[in-house]
Amino acid sequence: MPEKITKRLVDATKPGTKDVFVWDSEVKGFGLKVTPAGSRVYIVQYRVEGGRTAAPKRFTIGKHGSPWTADKARDEAIRILGQVKAGNDPQAQKVAGRESANAKGDTFADIADLFIDRHAKVNTRGWKETKRLLDKHVTPYWGDRPVASITRRDVNKRLDEIVDSGTAVTANRVLAVVRKLFNWAASKDYVQATPCVGVQPPAEEESRDRVLTDDELREVWLAAGGLGDPFGPFVRLLILTAQRRDEVAGMRWSEVDLPGKTWIIPKERAKNGKAHVVPLSESAAEILKAVPRITLEDGKPCDFVFSTTGLAPVSGFSRAKANLDRLVLKARQKAVGEGEEAAPMPGWWFHDLRRTTTTGLARMGIPPQIADRILNHTQGTIKGVAAVYNRHEYLDERRAALDAWARRVDQLVTGKPDNVVELRPAVA
Repeated sequence: MPEKITKRLVDATKPGTKDVFVWDSEVKGFGLKVTPAGSRVYIVQYRVEGGRTAAPKRFTIGKHGSPWTADKARDEAIRILGQVKAGNDPQAQKVAGRESANAKGDTFADIADLFIDRHAKVNTRGWKETKRLLDKHVTPYWGDRPVASITRRDVNKRLDEIVDSGTAVTANRVLAVVRKLFNWAASKDYVQATPCVGVQPPAEEESRDRVLTDDELREVWLAAGGLGDPFGPFVRLLILTAQRRDEVAGMRWSEVDLPGKTWIIPKERAKNGKAHVVPLSESAAEILKAVPRITLEDGKPCDFVFSTTGLAPVSGFSRAKANLDRLVLKARQKAVGEGEEAAPMPGWWFHDLRRTTTTGLARMGIPPQIADRILNHTQGTIKGVAAVYNRHEYLDERRAALDAWARRVDQLVTGKPDNVVELRPAVA
């Protein structure tokens, strides 16, 4: 008997030796297909001319998962069935449109692939994030369409949908990527003009100058302990090392010398393309020693320090950040008691931990040129002719600074008397 298709039903439907079909009890023709390989696909079945005597046709809506949930797929099925009722054949139109677009080689998906391979990979180190934004937020919606058919209205509609999903800042990032793609496509004559002209970022962003207070830093450190592996130690290393989020997330065991308390970020992974030596404080080294090692199926050890699969570095930072914020709020609520509602921590990003550590080093009297070396900034406080001749890496000074910062963090977390000896700028 047909049953309403829900996420629970989708997850519970097991694959067989051939395609398994489940039909929705609310929308006739809307269904779920589970392939022998376990792929779950939403479909809609209908008949056109000839009514009951005509052979049924099936239209594939999309695979289960972002952007297709059971409810969104049902709404799409209703829309498609409305087209059928109006005398149209959605499947025939889709095939004709794809064949026409592929004949010209100019579907949006085609151009997106070319943009990544011929421009983003060649000119930007962040091409993986560019590809991720396109794959998740754009190509599933426009992939089969001729790239020249995308209009300004389409761009604004897609951005509005992203904003409505609760990720307004992501909409800004998507606009930036789509604008670059269409500018490149126009320069290669795949489109006559970009549809992004005049499109404004949908969300106002606060200036990225947030520095956590000492109390906030303590809250984040303690809450990280409740995240477990891999994100708990990941967050704490962000605080102790002041390195970039993706650099810490991509840390390899082969880069780490625990006895020597040193981590070397190779130039291929460093944002500025320059290999970087990061001294590890005793606290940072102890955190790494406690991180469980992953063994792959072939028995070989995984080289990624932070990973959930063993095959790639950890990802899912937004979800981890949301879990961290919930733990902070839970601790705040426990502190104020049931009679009062605790306020969540004001908005912050993982990158703010890097700025917070840098600010803390400055408050402790660490010279700015040493802080620049810790951050691996290619252009720091020493500039001009002095920068050309000053090749000193300040490794000992950086180690002393990060050791002092680790002691400062420990004092903030434990509430022990502050016995940190602040480092003062050396006399020139």
